[in-house]
Amino acid sequence: MQSGLGNDPMVSALESGRKTWNDWRDKSGKTTFLFHGNVLEGLDFSGCNFVGVEFYKCDFNKCTFGDIPRMMFRDCHLNECALKGINGAKAVFESATLYCCDFSNSNFPGSNFNRAAFTKCEFVQVNLQGAEFNFASLNSANLSCVNFERAPCVNANFSSATLQNVNLKGCDLSQVNLTQVSFTRVSVNGDTKMVGATVDGLIIDRLTLESLHDYGGLAKEDVYKMVVRDDLGALRRAYSGIAQWIHALSLILFIFPYASFILHQWFRAQRGQLSASDAISLGNAVMKYIVSGGSSWGPEWQWAKVPFTAFVVGLVYNVIRGVLLWKTKMLEFEQDIRNLPSNFNFSEHKAWYHLFRISRVFFYVNMAAVLVHTWHFLSIGIPPNP
Repeated sequence: MQSGLGNDPMVSALESGRKTWNDWRDKSGKTTFLFHGNVLEGLDFSGCNFVGVEFYKCDFNKCTFGDIPRMMFRDCHLNECALKGINGAKAVFESATLYCCDFSNSNFPGSNFNRAAFTKCEFVQVNLQGAEFNFASLNSANLSCVNFERAPCVNANFSSATLQNVNLKGCDLSQVNLTQVSFTRVSVNGDTKMVGATVDGLIIDRLTLESLHDYGGLAKEDVYKMVVRDDLGALRRAYSGIAQWIHALSLILFIFPYASFILHQWFRAQRGQLSASDAISLGNAVMKYIVSGGSSWGPEWQWAKVPFTAFVVGLVYNVIRGVLLWKTKMLEFEQDIRNLPSNFNFSEHKAWYHLFRISRVFFYVNMAAVLVHTWHFLSIGIPPNP
């Protein structure tokens, strides 16, 4: 085993294994035990009794905390310790105090964290299936990609914690403090309980909320305290109902002057109103018409900066909103066919999120561009009535 513990009798006893450590501890007569900066990487601590022991800046990476007999970290103090890649099934951290500890990529199923206090701790990609967190404090903890399946967490404090890609299926969150927590890509089911939970400012998406049986036991007045994020609803508010007709009309109005120009020139060409020597290609004429702001399509190129810029802005915006309008109608069609809510959220579809955000910005830019574009179109000179 790699220890790096030194020649101190206390650490030598720990290096020798569970039985030696437990016997030495019982016979030492000491009431306080402090490990400072020790490298404990790779050791097997199965069944070691660490009740009340203090660990400061110790490295437990890749250690084994076997489940028979249970490892005892009850009432321990762990400050700035590394516990990454640990197999700690059924370990006991009851009433322990942990500060800035990193449990990333570890395995602690069925462990006891009841009444433990975690401050600024990292639990990234940790298996905590069936682990107990009753009355524990995980305030501001990073709980990304954590498996809390069937974990009892009654009266725990998760306020301001980061819960991202977390499995909460069958988890008991009764009386839990979830103030200012964001449920981002959280998995729940009908067995997830939230009876009496404090959910002020809890950010939760519509599908997650609907996946809970009877809102997880929450009262309706508590549900109203949540921030329910409905990304499909945001799309529908912007691109469905009366808004879809406004967008459709706007697209038609944007296309109309260019379409009418093309049709008009095509009819002129079909009627033979142009001599072969004066003729230019229709595509060339359209490009000159656009670049000049609709004022010229003759032999020379005329660049009108303001109307051309307005055209480019309008073109980009109208393409984006045309795509978003199509996406919204496809999601609605899918929902009608399946008779189930569409599983759509921006957190899993970043491209659609960015398009939607850009469209909101372009909406205001386009309003100004449309005014400029319309003014230039209406200012085009036409022959007087013969």
